[in-house]
Amino acid sequence: MLFFIGLSIYFLLLLWMALGFIAHKKYLFSNNNLETNVSIIVCARNEALNIKKCLTSIINQKYNKAHYEILLVNDASTDNTLKIAEEILKNSNCNYQIISNESHIGKKKSIVKAIECAKFNLIVTRDADTFTNSENWLHVLVNFYIDSKSEFIICPVLIMPQNNLLNALQETESFVLNIFTMASVFHKTPFLCSGANLAFTKNLFKETGAYTNHLKIESGDDVFFLEDVKKTRPNTITYLKNKNAVVFTLPQNKFKALLQQKARWAGKLRHSKNPLNWLVALVIIGVNAFFVSCILSVIFSPKQWFFPLIFIISKLLIDILLVFLASRFIKLKTSLFLTILAAMFYPIYALIVAVSLLFMKPNWKLE
Repeated sequence: MLFFIGLSIYFLLLLWMALGFIAHKKYLFSNNNLETNVSIIVCARNEALNIKKCLTSIINQKYNKAHYEILLVNDASTDNTLKIAEEILKNSNCNYQIISNESHIGKKKSIVKAIECAKFNLIVTRDADTFTNSENWLHVLVNFYIDSKSEFIICPVLIMPQNNLLNALQETESFVLNIFTMASVFHKTPFLCSGANLAFTKNLFKETGAYTNHLKIESGDDVFFLEDVKKTRPNTITYLKNKNAVVFTLPQNKFKALLQQKARWAGKLRHSKNPLNWLVALVIIGVNAFFVSCILSVIFSPKQWFFPLIFIISKLLIDILLVFLASRFIKLKTSLFLTILAAMFYPIYALIVAVSLLFMKPNWKLE
């Protein structure tokens, strides 16, 4: 009975999210010559391996360079991040500012610092380890800002596909998170967003207190800001559903680095007061724990294989369909074999991560 209750709750949650994802209309944009000014903020700490690709993908946008500026905040990097960034920006023909922190102050305070220096009202934040494959990323974002009149725009962030199991696990997770994010906005219950690809106005930022309610919490420049906006102007929150708006980030190639990343993300949940965050987390962890227990039951109690096996197959089918639903929107070619393998191993991975986070302290790029 518990198997069916768990599966039913999981199925209803994912059905609710999938329906919201499907019902959310794709945004179609025109190639108008736009004159809206934009300030793009990139915070970087020890991103020497990634900063070139990030900045180059911004510089190569088909958007009039006279109408946007790049603000790079170097948060006391100990590698060549600053040197590489300076060289790229110097030869870019873009308007730019470089802000160097003498000591590490973290992402939130770095963003506050950059917004104080920003010349324009429309702000876009990008992480230093992100890049876009589309030269229309900024164009579609600004078009959507004009058409929707929204002052808080959530944009998609995905893991760039790689051909191994660890990367497939992260790719699967990013697909599901994007479905949840988009669907929750459609259902007027937004609870997720990513500062790696987020647009908002300086006016809204100041109106909501400029992070003052949670500045002492190192993580959460995105989700806690979202909660602030929900309290003041919830109707201004939108999601930009367009494949050109996607930014990619490379997966973590080492499990230890992945755990550190998850610890930073989990730091947001520990301080979250939104019950939907906790509900979704508990349902997912609970169902994954059920999945693992079902596998053990099939192995060690083969005479009672029927119900556990039904649960295993049902969950695998739901997860695989969800991944392909998201991949069709982005039009990424996903490996069926790796998708099935990731769906099988994801519950074990999720439980290992959940247990590990109990003993890990989140930090932001301390190395």
